[in-house]
Amino acid sequence: MGRLTRRKFTGIVGTAAAAALAGCSDSSDGSEGGENNTTGDGGTTDGNETTAGNGTGNESGNGTGNGTGTADGGVSLPENASVAFVEPEDGATVTSPVQVEMQAEGFTVEPAGEVNENAGHFHVMVDAEAVPQGEVIPNDEQHIHFGDGSTTASLELEPGEHTLVLQPGNGAHEAYDVTDGITITVEEGQSNGTGNTTGTVSGNGSANGSN
Repeated sequence: MGRLTRRKFTGIVGTAAAAALAGCSDSSDGSEGGENNTTGDGGTTDGNETTAGNGTGNESGNGTGNGTGTADGGVSLPENASVAFVEPEDGATVTSPVQVEMQAEGFTVEPAGEVNENAGHFHVMVDAEAVPQGEVIPNDEQHIHFGDGSTTASLELEPGEHTLVLQPGNGAHEAYDVTDGITITVEEGQSNGTGNTTGTVSGNGSANGSN
């Protein structure tokens, strides 16, 4: 090896120093790059936002579940709850207006309006099926509401066979899953015809007698 001059030695040292500085700079950039990569791959900021998003999702899910549970609870009655037609009996032959008496067990019958636990009012479905639990019971000729809390009623029905379904609902007319059903036959009324005939004959008889 030849002898190193001062100038050559200085040049070598300078080159080595530059290489070392370059290595440090690369290492520093690499470190920063590593942090950036960590952040980019789902780092601190994104991670926090994701965690916050999951938290919101869980809270939202729980809220929805609780809300649904409350709603279901509002249209549920105790297991021992029941309703029944006291009058007329199943299979009875009657005349119109049909006298109906309704009975409840295991819950309170009260007027519509407020939604109270274990309470409700009656509805009678004429030739119509019961309404699914939780649905609002329609108000028409086939869905008769007793929102005043009545337990007796008179129903005007056409002659023929009819089915009657008794179903309670809560204060908002949402159906409970408790029912009773009967089939009755309505005959042509005879009392009015008899009464009119008797009255006419009696009237004529009195007039004839007076003459």
